[in-house]
Amino acid sequence: MAASPAMRHVARTEWLVLGGFLTLLAFVLGLSNGLGRADATLYDATLGLTRLAPAEDVVIVAIDDASLAALGRWPWSREVHARLVDRLADAKPRAVGFDLIFSEAEPAADARLAEALKRIPAVLPVLVESRAGQMRINEPVVQIAASAAALGHIHLEVDRDGIARSAFLREGPGNAARRYSHLSLALREVGKGNAEANPPGLRNPHPDPSARWQRDFWVHFPFAGPAGSVPRVSYADVLEGRVDAARLTDKTVLVGATAAGLGDAYPTPVTGQSRLMPGVEINANLYTALSTGRTIIPLPRLVNAIINALAVLLVLVALYRLSPRRALAVVALTLLAMPVLLWFMLGQGITMAPAAGMLCVAAAYPLWSWRRLEATMHYLGEEFRRLAAEPRIMPEQTSPAILDANPLEARIHALAGAADRLRQARRFVSDTLASLPNATLVADRDGRILLANRAAAQLFAGAAALEGSSVAEVAKRLSGRTPMDPAPDWEALKQLAEVPPHDETPRALECVTGDQRSLLARCARVSDAAGEGVGWIVSFAEITELRNAERAREEVLAFLSHDMRSPQSSIIALLELHELDPDDNPKEDVHRRIEQYARRTLSLSEQFLQLARAETKAHEPTIEDLGALAEEAVDEVWTAAEQKSIKVAVTWDGEPLPVRADKPLLSRALINLLTNAIKYSPEKTRVEVRVGERRDGDAVRHVCTITDQGYGISKENQAKLFQRFQRFSEPGQPRAQGAGLGMAFVKTVIEKHGGDIEVQSEPGRGSTFTVLLPPVGDAPL
Repeated sequence: MAASPAMRHVARTEWLVLGGFLTLLAFVLGLSNGLGRADATLYDATLGLTRLAPAEDVVIVAIDDASLAALGRWPWSREVHARLVDRLADAKPRAVGFDLIFSEAEPAADARLAEALKRIPAVLPVLVESRAGQMRINEPVVQIAASAAALGHIHLEVDRDGIARSAFLREGPGNAARRYSHLSLALREVGKGNAEANPPGLRNPHPDPSARWQRDFWVHFPFAGPAGSVPRVSYADVLEGRVDAARLTDKTVLVGATAAGLGDAYPTPVTGQSRLMPGVEINANLYTALSTGRTIIPLPRLVNAIINALAVLLVLVALYRLSPRRALAVVALTLLAMPVLLWFMLGQGITMAPAAGMLCVAAAYPLWSWRRLEATMHYLGEEFRRLAAEPRIMPEQTSPAILDANPLEARIHALAGAADRLRQARRFVSDTLASLPNATLVADRDGRILLANRAAAQLFAGAAALEGSSVAEVAKRLSGRTPMDPAPDWEALKQLAEVPPHDETPRALECVTGDQRSLLARCARVSDAAGEGVGWIVSFAEITELRNAERAREEVLAFLSHDMRSPQSSIIALLELHELDPDDNPKEDVHRRIEQYARRTLSLSEQFLQLARAETKAHEPTIEDLGALAEEAVDEVWTAAEQKSIKVAVTWDGEPLPVRADKPLLSRALINLLTNAIKYSPEKTRVEVRVGERRDGDAVRHVCTITDQGYGISKENQAKLFQRFQRFSEPGQPRAQGAGLGMAFVKTVIEKHGGDIEVQSEPGRGSTFTVLLPPVGDAPL
């Protein structure tokens, strides 16, 4: 259609604009680390599928409610902590981390605690506070800090929703060369005995050289489960020696508050906003993740943005290329694939923010459907206006307009009307094609048949078999009019459509089918509104009867010009000779010869008239006995048989053999057969006539068989025995006069009566003609 390129251009433009907008939006949102809360919720849900197995070498010494009840109100004297350290030193742990702040001096007990800390590899916390725009570092008092194996910060990265999911493994003042490791990392470094130069994590995610505080090695980490999943022992139990030292030997021990309201506690991905997890347990989970290599590193923002943009671009390509149903499936699969991708990446220690891409993917389908529907409605409106301007090929009933219809309903109503018009037009064309008397094929531009009418189905054996095949295959079944003419192939048929300018005469090609039916083929090109060829119409008009009539006319003309004219010419020649020399041509001789020529002409005329009547006369059937008709025919030829001393015998048991027959015609046919049997038999021979029945299964037919002892007929001559004007003789056979119409008359009459005639003959051994007629109940007359 002419509007299709414009429609495709509009659709392509709409797709480019929408695709560019959504892809850019996904890229920008991905570059800014996604959609915050949505990504965090998706991360939490996916993280719940990848639980962290609790490490067997981590133990929390919990300052719980039982310890507060046993040791009194918080804070406790550092003497108490020193006693705890002594107990821990006896158990020989690998490292001990304190999630307790020792930034304020306690002169009476600081020395005692400092001395105890020297017995264990201890890591003490560093707290950083921001006051009035100034960063304040709260390290333990100098005396205690000097006894620690390392210092580590205890900050956690709390997202906007208040949930702790990540931490920076290194932090420190912006102008300082030294950075504080996180308490969990410091514990690992102390336990290993060396510092890690490049711990896991995203490097410097928020670069700002002028910032007063620098953070590096950003990691997310999984959790072993809700609060209480990490092994714990009560502070008071350890202090009182009620905990077996083996539980603490060669373990990493974290000491911190777990009692409600005592220390820092945060919501986590595994607890949600409804419950809090103590900071010491969060540090234990981070330590376990570091120890087992299960930390989760966020993708760089640029990579995250590219992945989101690619997901949106993939969906947009599917929307443009695929059907709406398949495109919707691609959208659904993409929305499912992105959380699966996040889950897979979490298993590999990587995380991303896919919410921006998922949002744009989810929005792509309705937005594209809206734009496509808008463009489609506009296009349909234009097409309906063009269709309304087209001339009608058949009367149509005007449908009532829909009142108060919105634009979509109006378009649907118009589409229903157009579809109904199309169905009616198609039915009209189909019925018109089917009613055509000529075999007609409708083919596409490549010659593949799309439609074939009933006449074509009858001519070429089945419309169902024709549809889907090609005109070239049909053309292979045809041949030229004569053996010298070329076969009408597909190229020759297409050339019939090329009518020269100023020549309105349609071109045609005559051809012949395998069963010798004559056809006149014509071909026409089918063009669309733009004048471009889209198909072909090929028709085959059967002209077999016309050709037969032409041949019959030629035969009649030849008969009249030769057979009928020859005797008359001979009569005139005799009369002229008699006038020239009456003595040499006696009057009696002339009269006798004239009589012979006249009788010959009369016989030829009678045979010709008999055949014409047999072919055209309206029959008047009556019930006749085939046996009686055979006996009457024998009586009719008795004189001719006696002249040649030929014995004609009839064999019939007298049982009636009723047939529905036109008596004069059928009698004349039997007489012709008997006359030929006598004419083409030597003298003193025998002709036998047998009348009876023949049974072929349940079928019964009445039979009259005429057998002679004549000269016989060769196989070659048997093939043309029943054709008009065929005269022939076998070797040694006297020449007989005749027009060659007698056997054609016999065959015509027998077939008019619904019967058949059979011949069996060999040269020199006589001939047998068998006439088979249906009984009265089966006769067609």
